[in-house]
Amino acid sequence: LEDQRFCNFEERIWFTANSWQTPHGAGQPQMVLGRLSKDLGEVDHLVPLRWSRMRSIEKNWLPFVDDGKLRLVYGYDPLVVLDVDTETGECTEVCSHPSPWYAGRFRGSAGPVRCPGPDKWLLLVYEVTVLTDPQQRIYGQRLMELGRDYRPLRLSAPFYIDHRGVEFPLGFVVLDETRAIITYGREEKESAYAIVAWRELYARFTP
Repeated sequence: LEDQRFCNFEERIWFTANSWQTPHGAGQPQMVLGRLSKDLGEVDHLVPLRWSRMRSIEKNWLPFVDDGKLRLVYGYDPLVVLDVDTETGECTEVCSHPSPWYAGRFRGSAGPVRCPGPDKWLLLVYEVTVLTDPQQRIYGQRLMELGRDYRPLRLSAPFYIDHRGVEFPLGFVVLDETRAIITYGREEKESAYAIVAWRELYARFTP
């Protein structure tokens, strides 16, 4: 189980992950939904995720909770949100909103979370830039602001968390009314976290 994304749903820790071993995957990466045991020591529930429009290769569906339901961000071009049956893994579409900007290269990444204040959401995506050396990659982070109905409203300029290189957010958590926590992978070999002021995040948006 790779690239897990975690959330708290009904007082248990649930996650999405990438797996090469699903019954329908034919040896290709697909998504699964899992739940950790109450002591967090093992996975006590695991089902493949299925949706009528899913592709032969799938990665990075983002779990979040809204109105007491576990939901998933499927992708960004268009922005698609799914409801999921936690027992079977079957998914149904909640909405599909066209993107007001080019989102074909967006991947991952973390969130969405409720913003303090207005009834909106923020999530993190990343874009990969490959330079002349194919071994050198740069990941630029972007914040996306969504309305109450998950419609994309604003997109930030690209930014880096701590360095210009391979960074990809894995978690996005509201700490309090002034700060958030971003957890992220660094150069595909270590994990890190950053405590960031909301005002700094919102400063990434252009008017």
